Amino acid sequence: GEGEMTESFSSFLQRQEEFAAKVEMSLQERKDNAARQYGPRANERSKRICERLESTGAKPADFLERVEKTLQDREARRKKAEQEQDELLPFKPTINESSKYMRGRSWGELSQGDAIKQEAALEALKRDRENEHNQVFTFKPKLNIVPGVQSRLKVASDPDNYLARVEHEMRMAQRMQVKVAHEMRSKEMEECTFRPAIHAAPAYVRKIATSQRRKKEQESAVRDRESQENASPEWDKSVAVTRKGRVMHSTRVSSP
Repeated sequence: GEGEMTESFSSFLQRQEEFAAKVEMSLQERKDNAARQYGPRANERSKRICERLESTGAKPADFLERVEKTLQDREARRKKAEQEQDELLPFKPTINESSKYMRGRSWGELSQGDAIKQEAALEALKRDRENEHNQVFTFKPKLNIVPGVQSRLKVASDPDNYLARVEHEMRMAQRMQVKVAHEMRSKEMEECTFRPAIHAAPAYVRKIATSQRRKKEQESAVRDRESQENASPEWDKSVAVTRKGRVMHSTRVSSP
């Protein structure tokens, strides 16, 4: 019995080792399939670069080295473009030595500062011209003050009512325009001497008109009388209201 138990246990361990080997092999196959399926895909240029490096035996550059080299190439291309631009525009302005060491102006000085300086220069030029004009033309008129004579606009003496005076002047001007237009129309109508002759209507027409007028008057009188008869009675406010106990008595008078 002991020999059979030992052989059975040995076969059990062998089966366990085979199963563990199969599981490990299956996991390795899955890893290999996943690596082949989801691996990076390089384009043709990258493949040629890798093949060239493998053929020469050179070691691929580090990521930071590649970034630095890219920046250096970009800077070299920028300098080359600037050099080509300078060759196309050969003009170089010449400035004084003192201007090279002057402080750079801010955006406010370049925008508003120049405008303020230009305005100040124009004001100074205007004052100089006025002074020259006053020195050449020294005549100053003497104004006589006449009692009772005032300015028409009265801007200096009564500035608050200036707008009211302007409106009054405008209304007066409009009235004058209407008056002038009416006079011109009257003069034009003086040449129209035609006067139509108006004859009296025949007797039968006047009788019809008289009967129609009387009929309308009678109908109007009937409507007034009916409206007065159908009117609601009104309380006479002149009648006093008497009070006896808790009952209020008053007299109602109908309208005539």
